[in-house]
Amino acid sequence: MIGAFRTAVCATLMAFLLPCGCEKREAATDCEINRGACVKNIGEKLSVSFDITPKPVITMSDRLFSVLLKEGDTPITGATVTLELSMPGMYMSGNKVSLFHKGEGIYEGKGVIVRCPSGRKVWRAEIVAERPLRNRAVTGFTFVVDR
Repeated sequence: MIGAFRTAVCATLMAFLLPCGCEKREAATDCEINRGACVKNIGEKLSVSFDITPKPVITMSDRLFSVLLKEGDTPITGATVTLELSMPGMYMSGNKVSLFHKGEGIYEGKGVIVRCPSGRKVWRAEIVAERPLRNRAVTGFTFVVDR
């Protein structure tokens, strides 16, 4: 009797819970990174442009991450910029890339986008820019990798 009840409970849980956890529905994206750089504005004046090269953007190979920071038309040169890669709706261990100023407000760093065992291809890059005596600026871009 108890064995049959346990089997029925397990079957019910599997019928309702497993499809939710295993479905491959991807999160919405706001950046078509394989077409070129994506831009967002923070507040009235701060502009953040994000790009990854070479293209197509794929997993498991070195990629160059670039961020262009501008306040109005003026490049921002004194910031500490980091980028953290994650997958929406899925826990991933830390994948941070430090970006270094290359000139004219452009910050660059190399990193790898890992392949997800589930087959998901949607990634999020959260960019944090910290400047002395200024508020910390944070924005994110959600994009699809080719493979």
